[in-house]
Amino acid sequence: MNDLIVKAELLSKSFALESSAANSPRFLDILAAIVGRQTRLNRNNKAFWAVKDVCFELRRGENLGILGLNGAGKSTLLKIILGRLAPESGRLQVHGSVGGLIELGAGFHPEQTGRKNIYLSASMMGVGNEEIDSKINDIIEFAEIDEFIDMPVKTYSSGMAVRLGFSTAIHFVKDLIVCDEILAVGDFEFRQKCYRKIHELKQSRSFILVSHSTRDISLFCDKALLMHKGRAVAYGDVDTALKKYAKASHDLSYEEYIEKLDDVAKVDADQIQVNGANLLSSRVFDDSEEVRISKFGRIYRGIDAIENIQVYCSARYMDGKLLVDNNEKLIFTVRFELLAEISSLRIGLPIFSENGEMLLGSDSRDISPSNPSVIEPGPKEFKFTFSRCPLNEGRFFVALAINNDPGYLFRDHLAWIHVKNVTQEFGLVHSEHSTSLA
Repeated sequence: MNDLIVKAELLSKSFALESSAANSPRFLDILAAIVGRQTRLNRNNKAFWAVKDVCFELRRGENLGILGLNGAGKSTLLKIILGRLAPESGRLQVHGSVGGLIELGAGFHPEQTGRKNIYLSASMMGVGNEEIDSKINDIIEFAEIDEFIDMPVKTYSSGMAVRLGFSTAIHFVKDLIVCDEILAVGDFEFRQKCYRKIHELKQSRSFILVSHSTRDISLFCDKALLMHKGRAVAYGDVDTALKKYAKASHDLSYEEYIEKLDDVAKVDADQIQVNGANLLSSRVFDDSEEVRISKFGRIYRGIDAIENIQVYCSARYMDGKLLVDNNEKLIFTVRFELLAEISSLRIGLPIFSENGEMLLGSDSRDISPSNPSVIEPGPKEFKFTFSRCPLNEGRFFVALAINNDPGYLFRDHLAWIHVKNVTQEFGLVHSEHSTSLA
């Protein structure tokens, strides 16, 4: 058992709602720390269970991915693991040194320089000045902030603070490093650098990664914990947790979510094909329209020149999500009625990453946009055929654009696409290529 780093048994943490300032959760936590015992919520206050009866364990060399929608309880659980919050009930065993980044600034003092904050953070981990002196140049070099190291942290960008916090943690934390979604703030090159470091250190240390990126969880974690409304939905196999995560919704209570997963498990795969379902009329989004627009572009539903728009897909479809293996053929069919003659017609199916980067800009450019049969009024049908799914692994977003260049006739969001990598390829997208000996 000496390789056990963390063991959580029925961990629970509640906060008081409708409480006075004197009975606020923050005050109670401070009071509990001062007197060295748990405080009980005022019985007149309503308890909100941020974490309820969560169990898991982590051994040296393992990476645990924690995922769930916003408000699932992930950050509260991390604060309990890091000792920043005391659990209401349950038992937590933590063996060895633990450190992490769960908020911007990584706990740095904004008025102090980056160099000074390295010493402050390391000393709070129990590290002596001699050891800090021996590693500080490596920390600065990894964080890539040499010229800013003697400037106050309050002058740093969020990315700079994250780089310094992560670098400090990996050089001094000996056993468990906890990283919240905070790494998403860093630039692409630094994220890749962090993940390479995680792989390098994996034999001697363990990591807990919290991320909304299903790709990151799939690539870097050995096991996964899926949470919803403070409780564990799945624990263990990463692929199983990711499949269940694809069916999460803010509108569902924990009990409704579990019931939904049970119902899905009883459905035969052939029964969840699209079978004539129009993606535009059957779509489901957890994100608000405002959030989607900010990530995936404007929505324009013009009706003067176009009507009866329908979009179909050959992939399995459930709860507004397309479920695809990365080696399967993928066909999108777009149908609509053109009401008036136009000068140019182009159909696009852009596909985006979760963060809003356009990965594919597939469109009908192979068909002349001024072709008379295309621009004259009447029914239209376009097919987009991918001999195999062009995406490798992760959660993606697809939109539909119908253009009378340069303007829109119609643009709207269609669906999330959840892709499972069954071919063990790398990267976000698949490239058509062949390899041979020269």
